[in-house]
Amino acid sequence: MKNKMQQSIIHALGINLLPPNEQDAVMAQLGGLVFTAVMEKSLDKLQEKDQKELEGMIDSDESVEKLFDFLGDKVPNIQEIIKEEAEKIKTESIEMVKGYGI
Repeated sequence: MKNKMQQSIIHALGINLLPPNEQDAVMAQLGGLVFTAVMEKSLDKLQEKDQKELEGMIDSDESVEKLFDFLGDKVPNIQEIIKEEAEKIKTESIEMVKGYGI
């Protein structure tokens, strides 16, 4: 089941017109963009020792859930950062699609 943000992105970009498996693939790519943006923004908010710990977790292929749990403990406004970055990616994606006349 997709959350409200995902549904909003799917409909805003016209992804809902794709078959379900293609919708999932596109959303996975967008999720990867959001994940990367959140990680980059969060690194600036961490102390140096926490940055090194996070980098070690990433290098050891920790699960996304564990990475976000770590950030939730270390970055007080992580949920706000996630929401901001998801909204930014959504807006940029919509603008890109509009640029192609879709």
